[in-house]
Amino acid sequence: MNELTNTSRPAIPWMSRFFGSTPAPASRLGRERHVVDDEARLEVFKVDGAYAVTGRIMERNAQLTSQRHQLARGDDLLNHMLAEVQCNFLRKAAQIQADMYDPYRP
Repeated sequence: MNELTNTSRPAIPWMSRFFGSTPAPASRLGRERHVVDDEARLEVFKVDGAYAVTGRIMERNAQLTSQRHQLARGDDLLNHMLAEVQCNFLRKAAQIQADMYDPYRP
């Protein structure tokens, strides 16, 4: 009989004296595999989320650039002032993006 499928005897005989019957290695391996699978799925969701946020930031920045040019109508001073506002948006968006998966963030 295969030792991985045999649950009637401990995998390591001397351990039963200290811990009772030990779990079958196959069931332990199955649980560990599920934990690894769940962690991998979570990381994939994080990557997809970061991709979506990055794309949204770039779309909004392009819209702001277009809107800034329309509002300024060739006025260099107004264009510069609006560009500063746009830069503040980009700084805040970059901060939000960087903090998305920071484990120390409150």
